[in-house]
This record gives sequence, C-alpha cells and structure tokens, in this order.
Amino acid sequence: MKPDTLLDTLAHDLGRLADGRHHHPHGVLVPHRDAARVAILLYLPNAHDVTIEDTLAAPRVGQTDFFLWRGDTTAVPPRYRIRWRDSHGPQSRHDPYAFAPEIDMAA
Repeated sequence: MKPDTLLDTLAHDLGRLADGRHHHPHGVLVPHRDAARVAILLYLPNAHDVTIEDTLAAPRVGQTDFFLWRGDTTAVPPRYRIRWRDSHGPQSRHDPYAFAPEIDMAA
C-alpha cells in the first residue's frame, strides 16, 4: 500500500462521504489491509485530534475532516477504539467500520 495510492483511489468516494451523498460508507471507511500493513481511515467532522487505542495518532488528511493512520496490523486489535477531541471535549467509541456489516450489501 503506497502512501498516496489509497487516498488517490478513494478521492471521489471521500468527496461524496463529506457531502453526505455516499451510498455505502462502510466500503470506504473499513480498515484497508495489505499484507502486514493496515490503513485506518476515519471521518470525524469537527475533531481536533484523533488517536487509535490511545497511543496511535491519526493525522488529519489535508484540510479535511478525514484522519488516516497507517501501520503494522499487529499494532491494533481487530475491534479498536478511537478517541478524539472536539468542541464538546474528549470523545471515545469503537470504530463502527471495524465491524463487518450486518446486512449483505450485495443482496
């Protein structure tokens, strides 16, 4: 997974997500795995800073509300927590896109 390949591939989808017009956000925001590496893309409007599992900083992607962390798959559990700070203070939750969808989108 080359550094710019993922964002280049998803550029159109990211714009549609940010505009609230994407029909399948799970297909974009799911963790992207490639061999021993993973890329976790998060969409958190109004977040100031984001971490995964308290220690892995996910930098903001440009001037957007997307945050991206890349690293070794062993650095994060399959169902990880994300934490961020926004105007309401500290927030925390499991990343809902780390879970498989409950409905088969192909059906």
